[in-house]
Amino acid sequence: MEITQFTYFQQVGGLNLDPVAVELTYGMERILMAVQGVTHFKDIAYAPGVSYGEAFGQSEYEMSRYYLDEADVTTNRALFEAYTAEAARLIEARLPVPAHTYVLEILTRLQRVDVAGRSAPPSVRGPSPPCAASLKTYAPLWVARRNSATRSAGAEVPSVASPEPVPDQLPTTPQTLAIEIGVENCPRTVSDTIEQVRAAVTAKPRQAHCPMERSPVNGTPRRIVAD
Repeated sequence: MEITQFTYFQQVGGLNLDPVAVELTYGMERILMAVQGVTHFKDIAYAPGVSYGEAFGQSEYEMSRYYLDEADVTTNRALFEAYTAEAARLIEARLPVPAHTYVLEILTRLQRVDVAGRSAPPSVRGPSPPCAASLKTYAPLWVARRNSATRSAGAEVPSVASPEPVPDQLPTTPQTLAIEIGVENCPRTVSDTIEQVRAAVTAKPRQAHCPMERSPVNGTPRRIVAD
């Protein structure tokens, strides 16, 4: 089964990212469970003598109770609207640093309204448009303020390192090549896909008179890797 999720973001707050941001976030507990040989996430050794359950178990239980059972949609909706208005006011005043606090609160309240509001009437739901509007206004202001502060402080913006030049002579010894194929989700066909990729990466180079010493292929329901 999948234990990690490779996620990339081309935009944040309506701004194009360069370079594109990447995170590897999902399923780290599953990796730790496998490495440590435990069968429940609460038994993960979080620190010497301290389990994950001892550190976070009660907090996860209580927050789950709150989000799923106890969160008051009306209250959170009111807080959401108040924080959205305050963020917009601070953005209008060109104060992105204090606005950041309220932007974070907007996202927190949005999550609570979303989870608890699934069974609420439509009039209580749908807070995304004002939230998106605040974020799209906030992000360019934040960047502009940071750039202005950097210039006024006289600091130089670090430049991106130039890529290494291509050598005149390519290596003549065998090299390692890794090819990763991302897929949406194919848990039932992953074995067949691995075999198809293995056959292709073995046959195609031979047809080009470029035989490989080996062609191991592995995969998960979301990616196939040929090394």
